[in-house]
Amino acid sequence: MAQNIEAKAKEISIDRSERMDREKYRQEVAQEKEKMEQLKKTPAPASGSGLISDFEDDKIRANFGAGWAISSDRIVGRNSTAKMELVKEGAGGSQGSLRLSGEVAKGGAMAWAGVMFFPGTTIMAPANLSSYQGIHFWLKGTERQYAVVFFAQHAGFVPAYSRIFKAGPKWQEFSFSFKDMGLEAYDVTGIFIGAYQESGAFWFQLDNVRLK
Repeated sequence: MAQNIEAKAKEISIDRSERMDREKYRQEVAQEKEKMEQLKKTPAPASGSGLISDFEDDKIRANFGAGWAISSDRIVGRNSTAKMELVKEGAGGSQGSLRLSGEVAKGGAMAWAGVMFFPGTTIMAPANLSSYQGIHFWLKGTERQYAVVFFAQHAGFVPAYSRIFKAGPKWQEFSFSFKDMGLEAYDVTGIFIGAYQESGAFWFQLDNVRLK
């Protein structure tokens, strides 16, 4: 009898614990949905034309967001390198572009070196870019593989939205749509453009980066 009572009490305790866990989970899901809806309602960054940078100033600037920074696999303990500078030659005869140079290290599941744009008010803060359809830019450089990668708050630091492309020493125009990447761009935290996977020294120039 005592054993039956004890067993029943244990069942009740487990059932109550499971109900509490389910309720906690539902609350967390509701909070995440609310957070997502708030992000979707956030106004887009103040750039009516969608232009991020044309690199024709005396400093590396962006029309909105927290600006540009070097990004490489050093943050995961590897050895790829990159540096950036403004040069007085751009796509279509424009007055300037951003030049990146460096080296992608050998080995490893992922290797990259390039530049990251942060569209939010601070580094890795989310920005609502969903009023745009994608990104557009001009690029030329070492003939090799490159990538454009979008980071989003809802995906953490995982490079979940990306496209790989080839470029060479002549200026080429590139456009990538959010839809093709499966990206709902309401909480974009970073946009990477750079050399990807293939090891070796590289250089590339980037110009007229804009959202469209």
